Amino acid sequence: MKNTSQRARKLFLLLVAFLNFNAFSQNTFPGGIKDIVAAADNLQTKLPAEKVYLHTDKHNYSIGDTLWFKAYVLDAANLSSSEKSNLLFVELHDDSTEVIRRISIPINNGVGYAQIPLTKEIFHDGGYTLKAYTNWTQNFGIDYAFAKRFYMGSANKDSWLVNSNVRINKIDGKDQLLIDISLMDINKIPIGLRKVEVRIMEADRTLYNKTMETPLNGKLAIKYNLKQKRDAGNMRLEIWNLKKGADKVFLRIPLTINRAEKIDLQFLPEGGNLVVGLKSVVGFKAIAENGNGADVTGYIYDGKNNVICSFASLHKGMGVFEFTPKFGEKYIARLNTPKDSKTTFNLPEIASSGTVLNIENQELSDSLKLSINATNDIKASANPLYLIGSSRGIVCFAQSVNLKNSKTAMAKSLFPSGIVRFTLLNGHTPINERIAFIDHQDNLEIKVLSNKPSYGKRDSVSLEIEVKDKNGKPVMSSLSLAVTDNSQVKSDSLGNFGITTNLLFCNDLKGFVEEPGFYMNRKNKIAWLALDHLMLTQGWTGFDWKTVFTPIEQPKFDGIISKETRNLPSMTFPETKTLQLTPWFINGDNTTFNYAQNLNKFVDYERTSTGNMLKEVKITSKK
Repeated sequence: MKNTSQRARKLFLLLVAFLNFNAFSQNTFPGGIKDIVAAADNLQTKLPAEKVYLHTDKHNYSIGDTLWFKAYVLDAANLSSSEKSNLLFVELHDDSTEVIRRISIPINNGVGYAQIPLTKEIFHDGGYTLKAYTNWTQNFGIDYAFAKRFYMGSANKDSWLVNSNVRINKIDGKDQLLIDISLMDINKIPIGLRKVEVRIMEADRTLYNKTMETPLNGKLAIKYNLKQKRDAGNMRLEIWNLKKGADKVFLRIPLTINRAEKIDLQFLPEGGNLVVGLKSVVGFKAIAENGNGADVTGYIYDGKNNVICSFASLHKGMGVFEFTPKFGEKYIARLNTPKDSKTTFNLPEIASSGTVLNIENQELSDSLKLSINATNDIKASANPLYLIGSSRGIVCFAQSVNLKNSKTAMAKSLFPSGIVRFTLLNGHTPINERIAFIDHQDNLEIKVLSNKPSYGKRDSVSLEIEVKDKNGKPVMSSLSLAVTDNSQVKSDSLGNFGITTNLLFCNDLKGFVEEPGFYMNRKNKIAWLALDHLMLTQGWTGFDWKTVFTPIEQPKFDGIISKETRNLPSMTFPETKTLQLTPWFINGDNTTFNYAQNLNKFVDYERTSTGNMLKEVKITSKK
């Protein structure tokens, strides 16, 4: 991956379009609003955030491979090259949060590049997280660090392949775990008449341990009575080859278990609160036992068991419904599907006084429609209310709120592409917040042009890269390009790992987002509506209003690192408790199998190659 324009001061791989954040001059705001905007601007001036993105050459790796990447360190407000940091820390964590590898690379004009050899002496089979952050990033916390998860495995001539099927069988109201396993060698021949040890593990606890022999067809059927309290999201099957004199074979197979009664259903009222007598939009998110979204349908009931309304998820377990809470009522939800769910879920407590914030964001409209409703005591109060719209840490919209005429429309052109955060303030206290997504379709148009329609084996390849803005004007760019074999490496067809998806979307949301490219590169009719549901149910990163109105002290961490202070303590990350990653050898497709098999051939060639080997050259001089 090569830097094609180091002299480029600004990074335009993602179109910034010279966004005008000065839509509101402080002089145009009377009294309280002027103070609020001034405080937010002061925070941005003294403590500007950074965003980090790593463009890796692939999205999955094998042991013995090399992880190549180019790094982009950008000012979070305008996505131009950051001036705050000159050094980037890149780490590889295993799923126990142990830092297996840590390097630091110099950053010049916001870019840097390096590689990490994934040697078998250091790395083992399992899930890994690639982390990247600057020392300046530590002023904002772990949500501002770049993170990318992948599975790293190894392949050789003695590797085994697995077809796995896991299901739950109900017997006398109890769950029985049924696991069907089919074992094959690297040539897809059944592993028959082989003595193996089989274990079912929950984290470090052994739940099941049995020695058995595989039949001629290499298939095993395992039964285990599953207790309710088991952490199914952290369970796995382990298989050890016990044949004497054979190479050690050890398989770790994640167990995907989704019990209907273990679904977690969360309700998130738009703006933050359910208020008596005020019609509310309520977002909800259903999460299955394995950590993924679960599609559900159900009903909302009042205290007398009357059906108030129904609900159904639209995408990845997320959806919305509307209803008006009544005084003194407590509401519950019951799932209709999945059928085996008997759990009831409580809706949030209902406030007797408050406000409700509603946003209508039509994809093709050039404006946002926003309304604020309040209880009578709030309407009669003399306390000033302010509506603030901010994006990338910059206040782009601000106005006083008149509850007698609480509907307003605002042009989307006031905000850059990305997530915008609306906050209703009572003085300096936030009482409602809602995020929405703005998409001006202003990303760069990048074309890779070939000089030939097709190429022969070992043919030379000449490419031209054309970069233009949405108006067709050429743009000076700093680019990175990865070339892979599509028979061995899956393409990111949804755009889940792209720079636009990361910087405008995932970077501003807390937690794990399933298939973010579905929302960013919308090819489905429901994608825009599903995106708004995500905005209702997913937490976001950004400044805390308490810090806005608190005098800013000297930042704790400095971005510019000297040679004497490069060995800084690393950022502390929590233990990985997200989805288990599926190894390449389980239910694999041809692309995954080809990659592992070809890497094995390459490693074997390195071990057995005979010929005129060049002498090793050791460089002893210093740069």
